[in-house]
Amino acid sequence: SNPGNFLTGNSERLIIEACESDGSIVNYRPQHSIILNLALDHHSIDKTADMFSALMEHTEEKVFLNADDKNLGKILSRDAITFSIDNPSDYRAADIVYKQFSSDFSLHQTNFSLSLPGRHNLYNALSCIAFLSETGIPLYDIACLLPEFQGIERRFDIHLNNGKYLVIDDYAHNPHKIASLMETVKQHEAKACYIFQPHGFGPVRMMKKEYIRTFIENLRDSDHLVLLPIYYAGGAANRDISSRDLADEIRANGKSVEVVESRKDILRRLNEYRTYIIFGARDGTLADFAKKIAEILAKQQG
Repeated sequence: SNPGNFLTGNSERLIIEACESDGSIVNYRPQHSIILNLALDHHSIDKTADMFSALMEHTEEKVFLNADDKNLGKILSRDAITFSIDNPSDYRAADIVYKQFSSDFSLHQTNFSLSLPGRHNLYNALSCIAFLSETGIPLYDIACLLPEFQGIERRFDIHLNNGKYLVIDDYAHNPHKIASLMETVKQHEAKACYIFQPHGFGPVRMMKKEYIRTFIENLRDSDHLVLLPIYYAGGAANRDISSRDLADEIRANGKSVEVVESRKDILRRLNEYRTYIIFGARDGTLADFAKKIAEILAKQQG
């Protein structure tokens, strides 16, 4: 398991992962900014685009944008440094080989190995490579160090991989991130049990259609989706929506899905699949739940 989501180094630079959820991102005054994607999450696409535009205006020097993200096209600046997989850009990956838990690619005649799987992690790596290169670090030096990065907590966090069972914990919680997660899993796993805990009644209400569409498009006939009850973080929430509202429409489109009220019921049925993907946000006990699943399955290995 990964050590956590922060690292103390000796550099004079402070690097943070910014979030648009509370709107404070418009008050940032960074030296450089990296914007990976623009997707429906805490706010509408248009509102988030306005906040990202403000961030770009307040950035002192360079802005780095994903040239493959269609929503970022709305705010794409002529002065931005771009990175991509598909579209032309300043830093476009080539010769890509996606492996089960890693990826290889080339960029500007330099070969790279990334110790994380999937397109979304490749985009993350490309953004970092672009930033480091533009700040004067040679691509060869970046390529030598990149394989050492093993990821962070709750981002495709592998709790068990013993040849028989695979258990992964992930923070994916909005439709865009869930689609990226499922795309990565499907590349190498023939069937999987996805266990998702939606978070917040307001976000689920806002993203209901997108959640349903994402699961309909990404669940295969061999897959099964387990929905846990919506995570309640407190406050005066209007509880007029539930996980069953998602499940009913997903099931109506021919997909295998169920709502399980108690996690204990899941733990009693763990021999039905070989691959378990647990995902959701805000609830710190999800990682513990994934570890418990891994612990039980590890004992069944024999």
